[in-house]
Amino acid sequence: MMVLSWNCRGLGQPRTVQELVCLVHTYKPKLVFLSETRQSNQYVNKLRWRLGLKHCIAQPGKGKSAGIALLYDESVEIIELSVGLRYIDVLVRLTPNGLQWRGTFVCGEPKAHERRLMWELLSRIKDKSNAPWLMIGDFNETMWQAQHFSTAKRSERYMENFRSVLSDCNLFDLGFKGPGWTYDNKQAGQKNVRARLDRAIASSSWSDHFREAIVEHICSSRSDHLPVLLKFGKRKEWRTVGSKSSRPFRYEHMWERVQSLQAAIENGWKGSGEAQNLQEVGAKISSMAHVLRKWSDRDFGSVLKKSADIRRKLSVLWRSANTPENQREVKQCSEELDELLLREELMWRQRSRATYLREGDRNTKWFQRKATWRKKKTKSAN
Repeated sequence: MMVLSWNCRGLGQPRTVQELVCLVHTYKPKLVFLSETRQSNQYVNKLRWRLGLKHCIAQPGKGKSAGIALLYDESVEIIELSVGLRYIDVLVRLTPNGLQWRGTFVCGEPKAHERRLMWELLSRIKDKSNAPWLMIGDFNETMWQAQHFSTAKRSERYMENFRSVLSDCNLFDLGFKGPGWTYDNKQAGQKNVRARLDRAIASSSWSDHFREAIVEHICSSRSDHLPVLLKFGKRKEWRTVGSKSSRPFRYEHMWERVQSLQAAIENGWKGSGEAQNLQEVGAKISSMAHVLRKWSDRDFGSVLKKSADIRRKLSVLWRSANTPENQREVKQCSEELDELLLREELMWRQRSRATYLREGDRNTKWFQRKATWRKKKTKSAN
């Protein structure tokens, strides 16, 4: 059982949406908390179908960094306590006979001088429930100076205020695995700032019940914040990505992203000689399928496996010294991950039975022609 929390910095980019879909398909969290969606409730509600999560609590908010949403599986029981512009407070039961605990999903105040308002809010809502309490999200503040990596020091007063509210609510940090930061402003040299702004904290009663809970920072190139994954127990062995099985041949649209495909098609078709009849044409097509399958295994590979490898490499690079060479490698890996996300989007679109229309697609000539054709077909049927 897992919970995913991510400050996605806007869901308007298709690559960001595809990254989110990839994370959900890979880790299969039962609850997904998104902050800074910068989208309407209607848009976020439609997104849940792509993620395979049936329910959604969304709050659009105001301003550039606005918008939060909690999406959850139909097997999870959720009872709303209160919802605000920067938090969603609910009671959660993961299984029918499981423990009911309190989950507060937070998107902290970006303006430092107004951050105290967020801490006052958390202090006010602490008595709304006595259930074991988990709080997760982007708090926009670090607890200690060691969690802020920059040439400039962070304000001790602001960090002390954050520690004070956690102490007042009897909440403790759950620790983490992965890079030591969750925010990177992606600037070079001395302008670079990294900080651990996203975290999971919990009460002693929650930690006592979920003793094996682990927090992991997941690598991503689509936001300046890393996704935070909370695992409630030991991870089960997942199915190996890209594992081979006897499956029918399917031409993949994403193959066209690789230049060597054209040469593989030409060599495969010419290599089996000329066809004199339909039976020989069928044999040439079967031979071509065999050639393309071998080409895919040799030159293209598994998109999901490559994405996982790139994420692991990024995790190592981000934990290394922040040198110019390191930054170049990080940029190269991020570009490779973006390309893999594009290929994966093409793959899932091809496999989807539904047609997902992005905003503005209804104005395209293709959609208009399709609508006209449907009207004509309906009239002729009548």
